[in-house]
Amino acid sequence: MALVHTQGIRSNVVYSSERFIASIQRRGSVDICYIVRNQALRIGSAVTRALEFTDSVFVIQLEEDEKERYIAEKLGAIVYSHEGWTTAPDIAKTLQDILQDTQSIIISLDNDWRLSQLPALYTSARTAPDVLLAVKRQTESQEDKAGSKILEADAYAYSEVTIQHSICSKEGLAQIALQDRNNTPGDLTRDLRVLVVEVTPKRQTTSQQSLTTISGFSRLLYWMLESRHPLILFGIPGALF
Repeated sequence: MALVHTQGIRSNVVYSSERFIASIQRRGSVDICYIVRNQALRIGSAVTRALEFTDSVFVIQLEEDEKERYIAEKLGAIVYSHEGWTTAPDIAKTLQDILQDTQSIIISLDNDWRLSQLPALYTSARTAPDVLLAVKRQTESQEDKAGSKILEADAYAYSEVTIQHSICSKEGLAQIALQDRNNTPGDLTRDLRVLVVEVTPKRQTTSQQSLTTISGFSRLLYWMLESRHPLILFGIPGALF
């Protein structure tokens, strides 16, 4: 009897999941864009994960990295380069002619951001305000626990913070592109709905950082083996097989 009951629950869960996925597909897609610098070890898994949600995946390189570009393009992302300042208005100027969907998820792919956050971002994109900015500040010490808090829109100038991730409508992105790096999100036009959240990344221990590096290298090595990358034939510098 218990087995039959469990199977019934499982079928309901599967049915609900199928309806949820179908409802998302009916709503259309969003653009997902990664802002990267020296992330060759993570870009493969990041692009692969994003392609589970949308066909429109973009990578903006802050520094030229041929290996990073090759992996991203091989997996189906479109790669562009950005030079100069990296504040939100400067990045938005680069993105406004690239991202074409009505909503865009823009992610700073760094050591503080986790791929496990992507499903929640994607789900919230359709109900997000015109501009949602998750910002972080560079401080001497980080907390043992990650957290977030809502800020006043004019709490910080763009030049004072790093954008960890954002969700923007096409109009919201265009309006940010018109701003100066010394402006604040509070200076955006009044007809836009704006939400600014400060996120506090969890402090990583030395062992966690080492495991992250090892995990990233393992994913890269697995992908190279699967794709029969030429580097496997000639050997990876510093690696012994």
